[in-house]
Amino acid sequence: FEPARAPFQNLSVSPQTSPPEVMRIDGISKAFGGPPVLHNISLSVPKGSIHGIIGKSGAGKTTLIRIAGLLEKPDSGSVWYEGIAAPVHLLRGRELLEARRKAGFVFQSFNLFASRSAAENVAFPLEAAGWPRAKIRGRVAELLELVGLSDKADRPAMHLSGGEKQRVAIARALANHPAILFSDEATSALDPETTRSVLDLIRSLRQMLGLTVIMVTHQMEVVRRTCDTVSVIEDGNFVEEGLVAELFANPRSDAAKAFLKEDRND
Repeated sequence: FEPARAPFQNLSVSPQTSPPEVMRIDGISKAFGGPPVLHNISLSVPKGSIHGIIGKSGAGKTTLIRIAGLLEKPDSGSVWYEGIAAPVHLLRGRELLEARRKAGFVFQSFNLFASRSAAENVAFPLEAAGWPRAKIRGRVAELLELVGLSDKADRPAMHLSGGEKQRVAIARALANHPAILFSDEATSALDPETTRSVLDLIRSLRQMLGLTVIMVTHQMEVVRRTCDTVSVIEDGNFVEEGLVAELFANPRSDAAKAFLKEDRND
């Protein structure tokens, strides 16, 4: 893609073409005072897809989605969101806040307020956005039902299981109706059975809400069970991209082959 390409809302998509892009990054590079963490990375994510980014610790995957989700700024390159005419990484003030609400984040560590109830944790971003109380109550009830925790609404987060905490975190990430859900190693701290349950929830939410999901992981099980497409990142570069089925059937890069070997040995 060329950075000067027309904005997303001017794209004309016929029923026979691929789904429109919900996000595109062009030529992203990033360093933190030393060697580059990302080298000229580009990625297009179709609307309604689940895209995996798999790599070892330190490969650059978390930095990449933090830039894609507008939590970090790139040193060079551009980030585009559907429906916004300008590169979103250049936005300021209220426009930047509005763009950030298009992205919801779920992290490995849950990042919940331990003494707040499940409902109060889900309500937090809505309170910050200035929603009226009555509207917040309705939205929180809707979200907790979506993630299967209506009966845990009043339970403090500190008394929830790991899987329940992650479901609350997912509900909170969806509070402002984001177009994209970013998952940064969201299941790494969970046992295998709970991991499968959370991954199945994410797939069902994609179907129900029309979400686009971008999942960062080092686990092939996450990619196999959840993702449609995948990018393999190594030393700040994409070394392989494509359909998940093709990656498992015919891995081309050494990094992908190593991941598959580890997965088969688990």
